[in-house]
Amino acid sequence: MVLPSFAPGFGPFPDRKGTWINKPTTEVAQHAAVCLYAALVTHEMFSLIGASGRILIEGRFVGAEVFTRALATLRPKETIYVANAHNDVSFGALRLIIPALKPTGALVTVRPLSVDLTSYARKWREMTGERGESD
Repeated sequence: MVLPSFAPGFGPFPDRKGTWINKPTTEVAQHAAVCLYAALVTHEMFSLIGASGRILIEGRFVGAEVFTRALATLRPKETIYVANAHNDVSFGALRLIIPALKPTGALVTVRPLSVDLTSYARKWREMTGERGESD
C-alpha cells in the first residue's frame, strides 16, 4: 500500500508525507500498488470537487489498466471512459478552432476490477488520517 502524498503541498492530502506500507519486492507488484494509489487519490479529488456522471481518462493513464479499472471500481456511479488516441489534448485544442472536426477513435468504457476495493480503500483512508466514506 502507498500512502499520500508524494507531491507535498498539493492534492487532497497536502500535509501528508508519502510512504510505502509493506513495499512489494517485484516491479509488477509495485506498479499495481502505485496504480491503486493513483486511483485512490484521483477518487478523493473527484469526490472533493463533486464529480459525477461521465469521466474521461486520456493521455498516459489510458495505458495503466489497474489505475483505470480501480477508478471504475471506486466510482461505481460514474461511467469511466478511456480515449485511445495519443493526441487527445492537442485534438481538443484543435476542436476549439474547428468544432465540426470528428475524432478518429471511439471512447471505450472501462470495466471495474473483479475484486471489491471497499475494505482496502477504507483502510487506506484511515491510514491517511481521513474520516468517513467518499462518495
